[in-house]
Amino acid sequence: MCDILKTVLPTILGGFIAGIVGVSIARWQRNRDARNEFLIEISVVRGSIPKEQSYWNFYVNSLDVIRKAVFRALPFLNKSKTSEIISVWRSYQEITQDNFDDHNEIDAYRMAVAGDNKPVPEKPSDVLKSYYTRMSEIVK
Repeated sequence: MCDILKTVLPTILGGFIAGIVGVSIARWQRNRDARNEFLIEISVVRGSIPKEQSYWNFYVNSLDVIRKAVFRALPFLNKSKTSEIISVWRSYQEITQDNFDDHNEIDAYRMAVAGDNKPVPEKPSDVLKSYYTRMSEIVK
């Protein structure tokens, strides 16, 4: 009986340890994969920002992609990051068409060059980039 325990116990213990390690690695990999998928989606959308005009159309068309990316990543984030990215997402949804006036891009450049100390409107492309950057930083 004692000889059987000496041979079986290490095998059982080794199997138990291997199982714990396997589950831990699988969980870590799932979290990493979810984070990477999110960052890829955001990167693709960010790279698709138009160089000029039609920012509002771009924003409206990208809402669904960003929503899917955000909510796909949520189960893999801790509570503070989850609430932070939800807050950024809600803020992103509340952007109005006024923020994306196609003339803002040209006006912002002209006012910045003029140096007349008037408040320079944020360029529409910068508005979008800032949201994507904030979301990416939260998930990283």
